[in-house]
Amino acid sequence: MAAIGLVLIVIGIWAARTGRPGYSLPGRGTYWDTSVSGHALGLLMLVLAIASALLIASAVSSRSGLLADLALIVSGITAGLAMAEGIAAFDAMSNGAWMELIGGFTLLLGLIGARVLKFPAMRKASASSD
Repeated sequence: MAAIGLVLIVIGIWAARTGRPGYSLPGRGTYWDTSVSGHALGLLMLVLAIASALLIASAVSSRSGLLADLALIVSGITAGLAMAEGIAAFDAMSNGAWMELIGGFTLLLGLIGARVLKFPAMRKASASSD
């Protein structure tokens, strides 16, 4: 579920943010082109999504509580940024804003669910097999 959220966030970076005619946000209409300083917002979202994916994969493979918590923190920041940017264009949302908003919620719910429900069971199983 978290992977679906990350994919939606990454795709949403290049999708149109607003669909209402006459409504303008800074930039050319995508999160990649939003920032006055070039591609800063899109690049930040992309770097956070990649970092989240790597931390999630590391936490799953190592079954480390520390890595799982770090993945949850970084992914929480990623989801928060994605949801905040989606809500910023809420009154004229188009594909990109919806993808960011839904991707952020999906990422956060998937990680919280995995951390609370699945990870303790994985730890018990690995501890009993040692």
